[in-house]
Amino acid sequence: MTNKLQIKIALAIDSDGNWGASGWGNLDSCAGDDAMAAALEALADDAGAEKRYWIELKLDVPKIKEAETIQRGFTILQAGKA
Repeated sequence: MTNKLQIKIALAIDSDGNWGASGWGNLDSCAGDDAMAAALEALADDAGAEKRYWIELKLDVPKIKEAETIQRGFTILQAGKA
């Protein structure tokens, strides 16, 4: 069985092409208005009209089999393992 992850991201774009996006890992912990407000914070107050969008997608939950080392020496570990 494949686990699916539902993702919802708020996106705001101003008339100058600047943009802000916001999302949370737990849909229950964030009201939609909070996510959009956070996305709008990235835009300048005087930027002019903005467009607002919601990006919604479902992805397979990735499975991490073992620690993976990435550049700069950081290590990604499975949750709950040190």
